[in-house]
Amino acid sequence: MGDPSGSSDRIGLDGSIGAPRDLPVPPPFGFRSAHGLMGELLPFLVPAALGWAVPGWAPGWPWLAQLISAVSMAVYLFAKLSVAQRTVMPVNTDPNKVFREEGKTVLVPRRYPSAAEAGGKSVRKVTMADLRKHNTAQDLWIAVDGHAYDVTRYLKRHPGGSLVLLHLAGRDATDMVENYHPASVFQTWLPQFHVGEIVDYTVSELVANHRSIRQELLRQGMFESDTAFYVMHGARCAAMLMTAMWLTVCGTNTVHRLAGAAILAMYWQQVAFLGHDIGHNNLTQRRASAFNWGTVLATATGGISVSWWKHNHNTHHITCNSIEHDPDVQHQPILATTTKAFTSFVSSFYDVEFSLDTDLLGLTLVSYQHYLFFPVMMFARFFLYVRSWIHVIFHTGYMDRQRQQIAQLFVFACSLTTICWVLPSWNERLAYLFTAHAFAGVLHLQIVLSHFPMEMYSGLPYNDDSDEWLVTQCRTTQNILCQSHLDWFHGGLQFQIEHHVWPRLPRHNLREARSMLKPYCLKQGVPYVEQPWFQAIAHLVQSLQDVALQARLRPSKAPGFFDSSVWSVLNARG
Repeated sequence: MGDPSGSSDRIGLDGSIGAPRDLPVPPPFGFRSAHGLMGELLPFLVPAALGWAVPGWAPGWPWLAQLISAVSMAVYLFAKLSVAQRTVMPVNTDPNKVFREEGKTVLVPRRYPSAAEAGGKSVRKVTMADLRKHNTAQDLWIAVDGHAYDVTRYLKRHPGGSLVLLHLAGRDATDMVENYHPASVFQTWLPQFHVGEIVDYTVSELVANHRSIRQELLRQGMFESDTAFYVMHGARCAAMLMTAMWLTVCGTNTVHRLAGAAILAMYWQQVAFLGHDIGHNNLTQRRASAFNWGTVLATATGGISVSWWKHNHNTHHITCNSIEHDPDVQHQPILATTTKAFTSFVSSFYDVEFSLDTDLLGLTLVSYQHYLFFPVMMFARFFLYVRSWIHVIFHTGYMDRQRQQIAQLFVFACSLTTICWVLPSWNERLAYLFTAHAFAGVLHLQIVLSHFPMEMYSGLPYNDDSDEWLVTQCRTTQNILCQSHLDWFHGGLQFQIEHHVWPRLPRHNLREARSMLKPYCLKQGVPYVEQPWFQAIAHLVQSLQDVALQARLRPSKAPGFFDSSVWSVLNARG
């Protein structure tokens, strides 16, 4: 990495905090225990329990609550017992072929020839030094499995965003291309950009072995999506949304309606997990259909632009925790995840300069960020609404179905306005919005929990074995320890290491993949950090406080302010 050394406010590379411990892999279907059964059925039991336990509901509510619970639970249980068995492929013994995924695992040629090669022309020979020279938007080469490809003309049309390719310019992009694309891309997309063979391309034992783990996952069919799993998830989301709407519309007092707001937040959390899976093509394995599903669920019912999310999220995955390049750690002037972000730097994603040294208000806010963190999370969803609208209206790069996204964002805005309008007073409308978005803050906590306390670095990764694909993801990501019956609550974010290493691996197989990746990381000395939920939160707050205390001691480039009475009062001096 640009700066591989960890700072004092980060977990050390020995992984001493949150030492890994074994968690059993659950069976492909069924429930492991009585408490596991109750944990998974909890979202379906809540409507019925509320309907009978709380007096004063609208007429017929207990019976409708029972109906909602019964129907959604029946769909869930049917899907739970209908989980399909994976197709296991024979062991591949042909070095010229590899396993890739195209909805199902397929065994295909490792590389398809370009048109020039097919016409009998000799392959051009280049070196890694040659590759590194082509690292600009006007001249952009990447390496994939020992061959160079000139993707300059494809930069602005790349569905994952132009920044993703720019951040890989002049580098070995094998793992990124393998992990983000189906088999068809290697046959129809890559050959047309072929430049030549890299004669001095080498793969270390560390890299070769973790690539072989991915091949084994593919062989075992673990990249295949299980429709029944997503039917179960859909049933859970439907139960929450129907319950939230009924409480809101038919509740007879403020407490009932605010309970509906809280359950609406739970729906937003769960549908965000589903949208996350769809965005990574984990559900349909087809980009076009995944985009349509994503706009219906994430945009029309969640208010978040799928195109903005993919643009942001793909960049985050490729440059995870890079101070200059990862938008998910650029929250100045309110939050700073490392003291390295105090000095001036330009965000490649937002194309703006951040400089806390000359931002008096920002440095003051960061000085108290460990107190501000949870309130900020409670209002973070409003920021996502704003970013979504800005993106779909003003973004000049590649964007799928711009008009469709604008229309569906408008549908969400009208729906939320209508929901609030049925409430009896402005005070209750504001309370409803606050409650829904405050509870939705749990999701934002889950999102940042896996990265904020981990190592931050300057520059771009993927320079050598010290910051290659697996090492970078493990140094900047942590898992959350939980039992399998709580997997629905964490939505796959508890296995962020596995998700970052293999982004297209469906959520329902992450726990099993962990049992293969963790032993390898420990054997190779690659950091692999896991912590229980509350311990991870405490560590996150502590890391924010460590940065905040350093901000209070930071010399200012604005003379006079830090000697003023205002600053003295804020820091209880004198």
